Amino acid sequence: LSADYNIYENWSVTGLFQYTRLVGDAEDSPVVDDEGDENQFFAGFLVKYSF
Repeated sequence: LSADYNIYENWSVTGLFQYTRLVGDAEDSPVVDDEGDENQFFAGFLVKYSF
């Protein structure tokens, strides 16, 4: 999911969000059991200039 917004003529911002769920062998991995989670989230914010 993402959304763009133009601030000025050449400037814009973008917000990003992503959700992923690991399944099968990836979900059962020792790395996920010890350090991670089967629910994976990502969020970001970008400032862009176009010329």
